[in-house]
Amino acid sequence: NIKKDDVILSVFMDLLLRFYVIALSKFKNVKSVFDFCEYPYAPGKDTILKKIKQWIEMRLLFRFFDGIICISEQLTNFTKKYKSKHAQILKVPIMIDLNKNKDVQSYHSDIPYIFHAGTLTEKKDAILSTLTAFSMAIKTIYFPIKFILAGEDYSCWEQIQSLIKKHKLEDSVLFLGNLKNEDVFPYWKGASLAILNKNDNIQNRYGFSTKLGEILVSETAVITTTVGEANYYLKDGESAYIVPPHHPELIADKIIQAFINVEERKRIAKKGREIAEKEFDCVYQGERIVMFLESL
Repeated sequence: NIKKDDVILSVFMDLLLRFYVIALSKFKNVKSVFDFCEYPYAPGKDTILKKIKQWIEMRLLFRFFDGIICISEQLTNFTKKYKSKHAQILKVPIMIDLNKNKDVQSYHSDIPYIFHAGTLTEKKDAILSTLTAFSMAIKTIYFPIKFILAGEDYSCWEQIQSLIKKHKLEDSVLFLGNLKNEDVFPYWKGASLAILNKNDNIQNRYGFSTKLGEILVSETAVITTTVGEANYYLKDGESAYIVPPHHPELIADKIIQAFINVEERKRIAKKGREIAEKEFDCVYQGERIVMFLESL
């Protein structure tokens, strides 16, 4: 069904399927575009097979695409090294539907809480460091707060439980398990604070956390690190709380600051929402993508 002037947009990672799509596009003489949202095969251990796949991806496949849509500045710069001379690049950040959760009611809690939804791992979301920071902060905050977590991938579950026991957090930390997407937003909306504690690694440097958009549009203040694409949009003390990575004591300081200075926290949360509405609106970004595809 492919016709002249059509564009094939690849939004998958399977190498064999991508080879097929590229071959098909060349045979049919149509344009081929790749949606590039993370460093090739960044998760997992550095095996020989992984390095072979990365070589094929970078050195071979990239040169055949007519256009590449990158989610971050780091990926954009990376792409320039391997793409063909004629290929065009468009940077498109995370996208959110501003109307999707417009009328969703926030989760009500008598005790203010921090909310986390995602992987419960140290490598990607630094969950152990975040819990350590939380344990430090509640020693200073003079009223009770909770840390509510939802997600999967319990690869460091024993370490999490050990840390909770060590710092006596049993009454302060609540695990919800793996929630459905539609059940997550009410918790974001009702939270006083969210923490995206990004360690300094390849996956976090080149990627862009999609849940950041959900957090910001829920008008919840967020603590994050200087690692990754978020720093091109957010500023410390203005639209987010931002600290260097691998420093739980600095995150603890920001938690204390956020809960003690309520008006400042609300101002930061409101500014974060304004940025999300301006930069991450899927309608606005969709129009940019259409213009990009038409330009090919």
